[in-house]
Amino acid sequence: MKRYVAIPLVALFVVLLGLFSLTIESSDFLWVLLTGWWHYLSDVLPRVRWNLESWGVAALFLVSGGLGLHWVLAWWSRKRQLPPWRIRQTSLLLAMGSVACATALASAGILHHSAWLLSAREPLFEDASRAVQTRKLSTIKQVGLGLLLWQSDHDDRMPAMLDELVPDYIPVRDLLVEGNLNYQLVVPWEFFGSGRSEFPPDAILLASSQDDRGTRVVVFGDQSGRIISEAEYLERRARYPDFLAP
Repeated sequence: MKRYVAIPLVALFVVLLGLFSLTIESSDFLWVLLTGWWHYLSDVLPRVRWNLESWGVAALFLVSGGLGLHWVLAWWSRKRQLPPWRIRQTSLLLAMGSVACATALASAGILHHSAWLLSAREPLFEDASRAVQTRKLSTIKQVGLGLLLWQSDHDDRMPAMLDELVPDYIPVRDLLVEGNLNYQLVVPWEFFGSGRSEFPPDAILLASSQDDRGTRVVVFGDQSGRIISEAEYLERRARYPDFLAP
């Protein structure tokens, strides 16, 4: 019987593993598989706010429910003249119920998300590098907005370093670096406005490093942001050598 249960579970795990491997670069697959959970927890847990009142209520209900269940089962055991019902057996039932509840919730979540993905009009798996570009563009535009606010408070002069924006204009230092989906690449943005009071609107103010597609995410002097090719990046640096010096 165990074999018939284990075979579908193993098959499901292999299928999910294969689908997951299609969403990231093959060279990073093992690294993400082994360490992805750690980066996820380190990113999510600091944001969790524990509600002690809710935990107390849950513990009260669990203890009272467990004691009530134990009393009913002990009474039923005595009435049926069965061996005495022990607290260990009640604890085992509660543990099995908790695992069954968690399994049901996880199964419902998997089915819901699978149905949503299969019914989506967009392709099921997108190139992960596009997601990286989207996230980088969103982040670098936040840094550009922080620079704009800094200028308004400092006679239109930009900071000497991006670190000066934290924490008054940018909440966390993590926004001052770029990273890929696997958190393996973390480098600072290229900043070309150090200490300047004037900056051409079409010159590059902030830029990411070149990615595998040969493109960069940039913010211009007018605070607009977009993805440009490496050729355009070099052309704009040549156009404004005084502002975009290495």
